[in-house]
Amino acid sequence: MLLANSYGDPEKERKHLRRLIDRQVDGLIIMSGNRVRPRPGPALPLSGTPYVFLYEYGTSEPVPSVLPDDRGGAALAARHLIDIGRRRIGFINGPASWDATRDRLDGLTVTVQEAGLALDPALVRHSPSWSPEDGFALAESMLAAAQPPDAIFCASDDLATGALAAIHERGLRIPGDVAVVGFDDRSLAVHQRPPLTTVALPLHEMGRTAGSLLLAAINGAPQHHELIRVPCDLKVRASTAC
Repeated sequence: MLLANSYGDPEKERKHLRRLIDRQVDGLIIMSGNRVRPRPGPALPLSGTPYVFLYEYGTSEPVPSVLPDDRGGAALAARHLIDIGRRRIGFINGPASWDATRDRLDGLTVTVQEAGLALDPALVRHSPSWSPEDGFALAESMLAAAQPPDAIFCASDDLATGALAAIHERGLRIPGDVAVVGFDDRSLAVHQRPPLTTVALPLHEMGRTAGSLLLAAINGAPQHHELIRVPCDLKVRASTAC
């Protein structure tokens, strides 16, 4: 197994692919760094060498793309908050240009509507970044409203870290007054005060899925253009568990 990093640079990708093909690799997994996004085909024609996209997706190539089910993950978080009795759910989303922010908002919105509830537009915010500082500022503005939320769902653990700090600064109880859920299950989540309930990205299972698809293609299975979304998992911790 060989590993090469292009850091999103097409020219570096082209050089790495040329070296790998020269070394007669049997197949390739082409993966983005940390953001689901569309991309053109490989920077170099692969001349029949099978490949799979991971954490990114081709727009027309006849190969599968393995992605996290961000929409389903947000639905898990929404159902959990509704099940513990929360009715005014605030949502702090990431930058609107990301695919994940669109999918996570969709999953939340549909699940809340299916429960016979509605999202208050005043409690849905897009952060200009994924930083804790922006999470703090947006949570602070929500909590200052005449009708504040009784739960805040954040589209990343970093945003949730800022939201937790804003709730603490107001002297409110977590989760008694405001429950908080993050997304990603980064290593920092379990060390928050209180430990953060979060949606875990299925990174290990995504890697296994991509590897299985590639091995099948190497062994002659036909490839198709398809988006394979791997289910997320909800890690319930003290920020929602009374």
